[in-house]
This record gives sequence, structure tokens and C-alpha cells, in this order.
Amino acid sequence: MRTPLLELVNLKKSYADGRPILKGLSIQIQAGQFVGLIGLSGAGKSTLLRCINRLVEPSEGEMLVPGAVFLNNNDPTRLDISSLRGKELRAWRRKTGMIFQQFNIVKRLTVLENVLSGRLGYLDAMRTTLRIFNQQEKETALINLERVGLLSHAYKRADALSGGEQQRVAIARTLMQNPSLILADEPVASLDPKLAETVLDILKRVSQEDNITTIVSLHTLEMTRRYSDRVIGLAQGEVAFDDLPANLSDEVVANIYQRFTRQATK
Repeated sequence: MRTPLLELVNLKKSYADGRPILKGLSIQIQAGQFVGLIGLSGAGKSTLLRCINRLVEPSEGEMLVPGAVFLNNNDPTRLDISSLRGKELRAWRRKTGMIFQQFNIVKRLTVLENVLSGRLGYLDAMRTTLRIFNQQEKETALINLERVGLLSHAYKRADALSGGEQQRVAIARTLMQNPSLILADEPVASLDPKLAETVLDILKRVSQEDNITTIVSLHTLEMTRRYSDRVIGLAQGEVAFDDLPANLSDEVVANIYQRFTRQATK
């Protein structure tokens, strides 16, 4: 059996007042999978993604990943992300790209400068502070802009772009990290259907081309079925579905989305 790129074991997260958000999730993600994450608001999707990148600290459980994935060695030993500190945690975050609904780009900078910022985690303190990038990094940034269809916009200010174009900049910036894993939190929720389709087409393509494991939370079932290799449905912090998109029947969907309502009214 293949070792998964990421394995969550009894992952839990609770609010400060003790209310649970994630209730003991155990999930294995294989390398190269494009996983769609669905569920109502409050089901735990964003919290799960943020736990994986340690933007949110889990309360309990393990998140196991082969050390070779982010430490650039051949050691097959699996490390627990939740216990990483210092240099090892920074190394994990460098190899884990995050894409957010609100793009998180610096609008006063050029498109190229925004994309180059994806390399900041690899630079020393002086180069990071002064934003000094070498010629190879600049050439790679231009290549990644071409991959997302924005090479002609490289020297424009980011605030001159449409929302869909800004999200494509965010994808190119993430590619600069040379990630093993991309976590995308509702990346197309604020876009109209046509722009959303363009962004997801690009995200799926570059993930396949670079064999990047991708977990993306989506707000429509049509997009989830179309783009995902696998679908995980969360309800009230628990896994309510984990299977192929072809098996995401109306009955299953009703269980995912109505389970919250049934429990909330008890």
C-alpha cells in the first residue's frame, strides 16, 4: 500500500469555550489527488485547511506527512505536522501553497512582484526585507504567469486586474513555492460562473502537470463533480462522505447538507 502524502488521524479542533469544530477526522490523501471539500458554512472546511498549514492549531490528533516531502531528503520517516516547530514548520509552509477567496495579493504592486512574493519563504532575511530576486526567480515568475494566461499583464499594477485575473495571480504566486500540496479555501466563491470555471480549469491543469496534491473547498456541487477526483463532505465537523464524485448522489448530498439542520434543531 502506498504511503499517503497526508494522513489525518483523529484530528480535533475546539473553540476556546470547548465547542467542537472538528470531531476526530481520520483521512488519507494520496499524492496527486485533486480533492473537493464540500459542506455547509460552519461544517469545518476552512478550519480543516488552516489546521493542515498550522494557521490554526489543532486541539488533538496527528497530521502525518513524509519528511522527504518538505525537507528535501530521502528519509521515509513520517512527521506530525502538529508538532513541527521553527525551521521544520517554515519548511512545511514553504511546500504548502494557500489560495484564499479574497486573493490576498498586494494591489499596489505589479503582477510580477506579487508572483515573486511566493519565493519569499526561501530567501534570507536581507533579500526578503529588500525584496531582492535573482534572474532565475524572475524568469520562473514569468513562466508561471504564462501558465495562468497572464504574461501580458506582468508589469501592470495588480489592482488593474479583474477578480478572476487576481485569483490567477494567486495561483501563479503559489506555484513559485514549488508546492507539494495546495490548499484552496473557496477560491471561486466570489467569482461569476464563467470566471470561476476559468480559474478552476487552470488550477486543475497546473496541479496535474506538476503532480501537486490539491484540496479545494467548493460551494457548488456542479463544480465539485466536474473537477474533483475525490469528494469529502463535512457535516458538523465530521466526515459525512468520502468517495468518488460519481457516487455523490442526491441522497448523499441531502445527508451532508440536512444533517446540520437536523442536529441544529435538536
